[in-house]
This record gives sequence, structure tokens and C-alpha cells, in this order.
Amino acid sequence: NDAGAMYFYNAGSLLDGCRFEGNTAGLVPSGLGGAIGAVVGSNPTIRRCTFIGNEAGSSGGAVWLDSSPAILASSYFLGNFSDWSGGAIENTTSDSLIAGCVFSGNTATNSHGGAITISGAQSPTLANNSLSGNHAGFAGGGLALDAANPPTVSNCLLWGNTDPNGSTQSQQLQIFGGSIDINYSSVEGWTGSLGGVGNDGSDPIFADADGGDDTPGTE
Repeated sequence: NDAGAMYFYNAGSLLDGCRFEGNTAGLVPSGLGGAIGAVVGSNPTIRRCTFIGNEAGSSGGAVWLDSSPAILASSYFLGNFSDWSGGAIENTTSDSLIAGCVFSGNTATNSHGGAITISGAQSPTLANNSLSGNHAGFAGGGLALDAANPPTVSNCLLWGNTDPNGSTQSQQLQIFGGSIDINYSSVEGWTGSLGGVGNDGSDPIFADADGGDDTPGTE
């Protein structure tokens, strides 16, 4: 029912350079962790992995963490799906570190957190991540918060994430609910109401590093 590909129970392992594609956990409304589930104090390290098109009948389209402080680094989460919350990751009561990851095209169909949902009593850290083009059916297309302690977010990009309330220029579309310790991040529709330092809501237009012509078919 839970963890479509790999299940950690009070265990820790290193997954390096793996690909999880098309795994499924449970039918609606159950099923947690489309590809990976970790519970009861597990502490896996997942790095340089790719999660594509995994599906959970409930939460955590790719990864579900429950009381398990995982490290997820330098990984891709693309087109994963949950019927409830956490289109890519559901992090519950876990002091996890999510760093250097890309989240794009993930969907939480009927609830919140198109890319990531954070809940419970711990304070995970998100650093150097890109969350773009994710969607939630209720609220928080990028990141949804329902945690007793605010997560720490730094040097992250949240842009172009959507929910039924709109598609652009809204801080709540990118980050929904709860308190957050956010700094040096680019958030579409940024109003400053979440506090922190060094945050910006201007369009993160990237220039060609070598000054060349980016027109297709040219060099």
C-alpha cells in the first residue's frame, strides 16, 4: 500500500545516482510515497537521483518521510503525482535536509503542496532548490506548510507554481500556510509579509553566460 519501490523502516542507506520512474503506492484515498517511504526514525541519504512520473494514492507522490530525517540532495523530481498533498515530497515530523534539487511539473490533485508539503513538529531545511511549474488542487502550488516549527528556506527559487486561485504574481501560490524562516530566495509575487532578508520578487531572468545567441539552430 505504501512506498511503491522502496520502504525504509528504522533504517538508513545511501542511494546514489538511482532512477525511480512510474512507481505507484496505493489506490485513492490511501497510499503514501509513490517511490520511497521512510518511517520510524529512518535516515536515508538520497543524492543524484531522478524521480519521474511516480504516483501516490494519498500523499508524497515520489517520497514520503514520517519521523525520518532524510537527506535529499542534487536530485530531480519531475512529473510526480499525489491525489492529496505533497506532489513530490510529503515531509512529516522529519528534520530533513533538501538541497540542490529541482522540482518541476509535480501535482497534488486535491489538496496542497504541489511540490512539497511540510507538517509536524520538526524543522526541515531547504537550500538551493528550484520549485517551478508545480500545481496544487487546493492551495500552495509550490510549498505548503502545516508545521509547529518553521522550516528554514534559503537560496531557493519558487516561480510559476499554480493552484485554483491563479497562476502568477501571488506569494500564496508559491508558499501557502504556516510560518517560515526564508532568506535570500526568489519568490514570485513576493510581498515581504513572510519576513526574512535578501528575498526578492523580481523576475529571475537568466542571461546567456557567454553572451551568445540563444536562437534555436544557432551557435
